Amino acid sequence: MKQKLQRFFAGRYGMDQLNKFLFIFAFVLIVLSSFMKNSPLLGMLLYLLGLVAWGYELYRLMSKDYYRRKSENERYLKASNKYRHQVMAIYYNLKDRNNSYFVCPECAKIVRVPKGRGSIIIHCPNCNCSFDRKS
Repeated sequence: MKQKLQRFFAGRYGMDQLNKFLFIFAFVLIVLSSFMKNSPLLGMLLYLLGLVAWGYELYRLMSKDYYRRKSENERYLKASNKYRHQVMAIYYNLKDRNNSYFVCPECAKIVRVPKGRGSIIIHCPNCNCSFDRKS
């Protein structure tokens, strides 16, 4: 049985960041739908949308079209890069007391500057973009 499962999953695309996002998104939608007792139509719509997201996640997980799934994941990462870096910058700001972290508006790179310098002009080392922030 183990060998049959290994043969079945051989060549499948598997899990990536887009699949993780789809899984969490579907889970949140299905949980939210269970709290919609006052509006059953909205609850049913959220539930169906969660099932569609979950089905698409399973489709991507089991797909053998590796290059198409990889390009979908790269487009997702490119589109969500700025938001993921903003969340990471907030995390770093909470963790580090000596430095402030900002996200470059051009390339979405996280830039570290010392705290307590007042309003400063920050130069991104990646794209040489300049922007004003208060450290």
